[in-house]
Amino acid sequence: SVTSIESYAFSNCESLTYVTIPSSVISVLDNAFSGCNSGLKVYAEPTSKPAGWSNLWIPNSDMVIWNSLGSGEYQGLTYIIFKDTLGNPYIEITDCDNSLLTITIPDKIDGISVTSIGDNAFSHCSSLKTMSIPDSVTSIGDNAFSFCSLLKTVSIPDSVITIGTCAFYDCQSLTQIVIPQSVLAIGNSAFSYCVSLASLAVLGNVETIGNNIVSDCGDSLTIYVVQATKPDGWNNLWNSGKAVKWNSRIGIIDGLTYTINQNGTDDNIEIVSFDNASSVINIPNVINNIPVSSISKYAFYNCTSLSSITIPNGVTFIGDCAFAGCTSLTSISVNESNQSFASMDGVLYDKNVTTLICYPANKACDLYCIPNGVTSISKWAFYKCTSLTSVSIPATMTSISYLAFYYCSSLSLITIPNSVTIICSAAFQRCTSLVSINIPDSVQVIENNAFYGCVSLTSIVIPNSVTSIGYSAFCECISLTSIILSDNITEIVGSTFYDCRSLTSIIIPDKVTLISNNAFEFCSSLTNVVLGSGLKTISSRAFSGCTSLSSITIPNSVTSIGDYAFCACESLTQIIIPQSVINIGSEVFVNCHSLVIYIEVEEKPDGWNSDWNPNNLPIVWNCGN
Repeated sequence: SVTSIESYAFSNCESLTYVTIPSSVISVLDNAFSGCNSGLKVYAEPTSKPAGWSNLWIPNSDMVIWNSLGSGEYQGLTYIIFKDTLGNPYIEITDCDNSLLTITIPDKIDGISVTSIGDNAFSHCSSLKTMSIPDSVTSIGDNAFSFCSLLKTVSIPDSVITIGTCAFYDCQSLTQIVIPQSVLAIGNSAFSYCVSLASLAVLGNVETIGNNIVSDCGDSLTIYVVQATKPDGWNNLWNSGKAVKWNSRIGIIDGLTYTINQNGTDDNIEIVSFDNASSVINIPNVINNIPVSSISKYAFYNCTSLSSITIPNGVTFIGDCAFAGCTSLTSISVNESNQSFASMDGVLYDKNVTTLICYPANKACDLYCIPNGVTSISKWAFYKCTSLTSVSIPATMTSISYLAFYYCSSLSLITIPNSVTIICSAAFQRCTSLVSINIPDSVQVIENNAFYGCVSLTSIVIPNSVTSIGYSAFCECISLTSIILSDNITEIVGSTFYDCRSLTSIIIPDKVTLISNNAFEFCSSLTNVVLGSGLKTISSRAFSGCTSLSSITIPNSVTSIGDYAFCACESLTQIIIPQSVINIGSEVFVNCHSLVIYIEVEEKPDGWNSDWNPNNLPIVWNCGN
């Protein structure tokens, strides 16, 4: 019945936090709410400020929510009641209790339909793991679930029409998203940084999609789209270069998303992802009378709820890393009639037991002997097997595959037989309990990042059989005090020993011609370096930050020293640059404040950068005489 609010009517009501103003109010005068607390929210029924309301009626326009009938709370959810174009009330969820682990949004609150999840409604709900959205919701706002890092599963109902910008940004635990047929628009970066996302299935005819909706989602992602080609309303950068399978036939059963593929005249089903909602999965042998024949790469990637899985007899193909990151997985079972795969004590192998495909990450076992006859280990086979302390590799194996033991944080002992010739990239990366390892003299190649971040590794001998060591192979091995290099390597590549902060000495073999960028950067305990007689190039930042290095002799085979090569070697007191050095980069000795430089030539060669000595350190020219 109220039609007007006079000047200063609520002035200085400092405790006032909530006011509703009905549409009957046609006049609000100056300073009606002056001096009120900045946290005041005014829920005004008009869609915008009526002509009879003063421009000065409230101190800050941000205090007003137009077209609203009020707000409330329901089981940890905060909401606002709005009116639609017909004057009917509806509810938008605007905030939540950040401590909630599971949230079920009701379809109605006090008889009013919940139709919208507002901007930032669940943003940074860092404890939230599961979310149930009712089929009354038609819109999911900007940043609605952004930074919900533990959110494992969310089902978007077949009522949602719009998904806002960054709606699920940085939801790092989400493994699959299904866009229902009702959705017409998806905003920019809607699923960016969902790093565990294995599949995004677009079931309907979405009219508009913004740019980079899946940027920085990782290589595990495949996008399945029912359309045959990209619609005009989709941004050219919508998929950020991620793999897209157009004209897909997509289905969902028991949390499994699958596609129907055609092999000649027969249909078959490929499992492409799992919603991470259940702990036990029995993959069916047939779905709607169509046989299940394959499991795609990354299909169950980072499904941390999964504890056991059974593979039916018809599956003939399992893609790389299908079960990687399933940190609760204790066993993988295979139907005995399966002709392609087998399970031994819960570990997945091929049928002939020559390839170990996946060791369950949470298997209750600390010691494991890989059976004789196994010739290969699949990528990521032991990824995050944090209980394993010891692994024995049989003499039938010739290589240790890519990321094979990545993040086996308790692994302290591993036996490598002398049949192994190659240690592949990142094979033991982040094995943080590995104290020592015996590399047999059969090994010829140690690839990139092979022992990256093995922070407990104290010493290592690389046999003369090794001819190549990849970049960052021992990067951040912070406890490594000594290493003996193979006499047959020809270069120390980029960041090989970066931040090996306990390393005290190194002898570079005579066959090495190149020490590459950052090779020994931040080896802060390094006091003794012997450079081989065949060395030609010391690259940028090769010894930068070696703060304990007091002297170094550069052999007369060296012709080039790169930018910042000895930057911040604070203890370096003298260095002799032979006349063979014809190229020097910029700021080579910057912040080496105690250094005296002895140079065999009489004056700066043309190939030396004009800024090679910006600190004007003392120089003795023509020292060779």
